[in-house]
Amino acid sequence: MILAEGQQSPFQNLLPREPHSLGMQIQVARWLRDKKIPFEEQSDHLVVQLGFSAVAVFCYRVMLPSRSCVCITLQAYILGPVGAGFLEDEEINELNRNLMAGKLLRLQEEQVLLADHFLAEGLSEDVFLRRLDLFRRGIHFIDNRIARRLS
Repeated sequence: MILAEGQQSPFQNLLPREPHSLGMQIQVARWLRDKKIPFEEQSDHLVVQLGFSAVAVFCYRVMLPSRSCVCITLQAYILGPVGAGFLEDEEINELNRNLMAGKLLRLQEEQVLLADHFLAEGLSEDVFLRRLDLFRRGIHFIDNRIARRLS
């Protein structure tokens, strides 16, 4: 179990005006299930267990003037939903320069979130899983840097 019984997901859709893509969410859930990666389904996203971190996967359609395209956002709170607010902006910028996927964002409540937005049109299982692994490595890199700073 990723979230405690009855616990609401702490993740928030960063693009709430974009319509949810249930078809893409179902496909991602199938890929995760096939690879035996633990996850829980929420109404508008999946919560995936990657090591010690919970990662949200939001699937949505971005409406363009000529058509719409399917996109995915991966999200992970750094040190939990309220844990890394002590990071200075310069530290966040330095960490961002070293990430291979995603970007650290400071949210309104001083939360620090790692987010990665990418186009999902024609996305294969292998490419999705590689992107998820790069995201996991980014979380690990950030956690290690923060641990060094705190020691």
